Amino acid sequence: NAAALPDDYVVWLSNADHVTLRNLTLTATGNTYARVVYLSGNVVNCKLTGNILNSGFFATNASVIYSDGDVTSNILISGNTLYTGGYGIYLGGNNTVFSTGTQILSNALNSQNYKGIYLGNQDAPFVSGNTVTGTGAPGFYGIQLENCDNALQVTGNKVVIQRIQNAIHRIY
Repeated sequence: NAAALPDDYVVWLSNADHVTLRNLTLTATGNTYARVVYLSGNVVNCKLTGNILNSGFFATNASVIYSDGDVTSNILISGNTLYTGGYGIYLGGNNTVFSTGTQILSNALNSQNYKGIYLGNQDAPFVSGNTVTGTGAPGFYGIQLENCDNALQVTGNKVVIQRIQNAIHRIY
């Protein structure tokens, strides 16, 4: 039950290489800060597969999977079920050196308050087969890509929210 940033995570992968989190159930219980998996620094060749991840709060500090300002490469997030949180998956990247090899595949994201999937500063991310079920809160986006370049692919995803105009949003 974290009290403040930056101690607001269940699992922290800092400068991690070749780490796999598989078939785990993890819950963040903080009232204001409730990140489940926090990636920081140069995280490479990491996989999150088949997990059930719960963030008990809806604030922006309560992202289920979170990284911002860091360069990551070859991150696979696949077959997970994510509950609540302000963001389901927030990978903000670095605006100087883009993250590469990001794959977000076949995840179920449920009841996030701001964005189901947010990717920023990514080179050729692949987002496919995900189901995002949002709260319908004003400003909610199912999938948002910001400053993602090259051969990016967003295919076969299902977004279910009350405000359909916010299903998929790309900012250049």
